[in-house]
Amino acid sequence: MEMGFYFYILCCSLIFFSKDSTAIDTISVSESLTDGMTLVSNDGSFALGFFFPGSSKSRYLGIWYHNHPMQTVVWVANRITPINDSTGVLKIRSSGKLVLQIQNTTAVWSANWTATVENPVLQLLDSGNLVVRDGKRYLWQSFDYPSDTILPGMKIGVDLRTGFQIRVSAWKNWDDPSPADLTYGVELVEGPEMVLRKGSEKLYRSGLWIGNGFSGSQDYRANPFFVINFVWKKNEVYYTFLLKNESVTSRLVLNQTEGVRKRYTWNPETQTWNLFSMRPSDYCDTYGVCGPNANCENNKFPFCQCLTGFTPDWSKRSSNSSEYPGGCIRKSDGMDLYIRVPASEIELKKRANVKLAIILATVIAALLGILLVVCYICRSKRKLKAESEGNNVNDKESEDEDLELAIFGRNELFSPQQPGFLVYNRPFGADSSSGNDRSSSRNEISLSILEAR
Repeated sequence: MEMGFYFYILCCSLIFFSKDSTAIDTISVSESLTDGMTLVSNDGSFALGFFFPGSSKSRYLGIWYHNHPMQTVVWVANRITPINDSTGVLKIRSSGKLVLQIQNTTAVWSANWTATVENPVLQLLDSGNLVVRDGKRYLWQSFDYPSDTILPGMKIGVDLRTGFQIRVSAWKNWDDPSPADLTYGVELVEGPEMVLRKGSEKLYRSGLWIGNGFSGSQDYRANPFFVINFVWKKNEVYYTFLLKNESVTSRLVLNQTEGVRKRYTWNPETQTWNLFSMRPSDYCDTYGVCGPNANCENNKFPFCQCLTGFTPDWSKRSSNSSEYPGGCIRKSDGMDLYIRVPASEIELKKRANVKLAIILATVIAALLGILLVVCYICRSKRKLKAESEGNNVNDKESEDEDLELAIFGRNELFSPQQPGFLVYNRPFGADSSSGNDRSSSRNEISLSILEAR
């Protein structure tokens, strides 16, 4: 009886100390994490330990939600190299290097760096971020190497100094967390924007950031759960989201089977995950689904509608579909030559139009300037010519006046006697001293002078 009592006390003590020992969030150089042990974040939200996914018998080191009845894994360390037994152990060395070993010898996963350290420790934060820190300095963090899940505060983006990219990649299936070809991250070619890809094929694009959301994801702008942010700075470009209420749990995850990116929120009443959104959200939300020269409209059948002046390219139609992913070709009765060009986005078209408008405005302004200069030169020439002709006329009139004065003399000009005109005729060329005027054989010119009086 007494032995039974002591055995009971011993078991209770082991259970108590076992729970206490596993409810830690940090391990140091002299400690390790073996299969069966867990690190738990300070607020109890996340746990780090060994698990097996689905029906698989392989063991993985990962992070999951600690206070949920259903295990939801958000990060996996050894995605490519599973452990086939329970001999896995995680250690942090004095150099700060993080090593996952099996049978205490063979390393199946590691994380290291070249920085000098003094007292490195491994800690699981309340955000679900596993970090190696030396004092307050972070040497490594799991948020820089995500699996298939984006958590609040995690940055998905590109380091513009080094080119280092942070993208999420889906599990191959529920039993295999190794990276699949479905990925999601920031791309800079046409953006920057968020892009979902299956291999090299683009499945979805968020559109450009417009200050309070992405142009292609307008339903995110007003919601009671989270706020999204897109940061574009000199050294980095990244996407992140934060929770409006810390009591709310939300995550983004990729689904390889469906080829989509889903957002879930946790319902504490039903203890289940509720689907908040999905991208692509419908058929027409898929990138380039209708091909060139076509629009996709969910309220019409077929969904793909050719632009005016185009007809479906049925040569590329799939045998079991009424759609035409090959796009549309121009209607024509004769032989036309078509040149295939890369499909441009709406934003690129707008930029091209703006650039064209600027070029046209510059050319027009230059032509107007040249025209004004030519007009000014022509006008100046005409003015100089007119002034020259005016001077010639004035000179001729002066010569005529001198001639008249020479002919008549000053004594033959009559002064006005009274208002009116006085007509005075004088034969020109007749000799006044001769009394035989009529017998003159010379031609005579009679000048009539009108004088005001």
